[in-house]
Amino acid sequence: MVSQRSSKLVIIKSTQKDVKVAPPKPLTTGTYVTMVSTRFKLTTKQAMQVAQSLFELGLITYHRTDSPVMSPDCVEQIRAFAAANRLPLPQTPRVYKASDAAQEGHECLRVVDINQANVLLGKPIEEAVYHAIWEITISSQLDDAIDKQTQVVWANSANALFLS
Repeated sequence: MVSQRSSKLVIIKSTQKDVKVAPPKPLTTGTYVTMVSTRFKLTTKQAMQVAQSLFELGLITYHRTDSPVMSPDCVEQIRAFAAANRLPLPQTPRVYKASDAAQEGHECLRVVDINQANVLLGKPIEEAVYHAIWEITISSQLDDAIDKQTQVVWANSANALFLS
């Protein structure tokens, strides 16, 4: 019965508009673990082991933090790197605030040297995680992106409407 009503869908209307997409916030421990577990299928323990290794090598800041705050020196390095590479920058640097419950003993989890996009460590997972941290570090200070959002209204033979 449902297949008969839905076998022939017809587009009734299609609209497209520009939408702003904000860059990701700088990483905290929680957002870092979520990112690497999603992207690289690592467990929390594995994610923290990789972060510890990268920290011990002096490639990232301390990884146990719940603050998204980035040091002014790092922000200036990112802005200089972005300007030199013609990346879109907002007029003023982005400022992220920690939640009320955050302990702000450390700044966000980020790369130490923004000019070092890739590292050769002999461990592909560590290299990939480092590069992902680098991408979020730099993109957190870039301008909003403009994306196209498309909305389509479909109708079936029973004139039931579907929105996608």
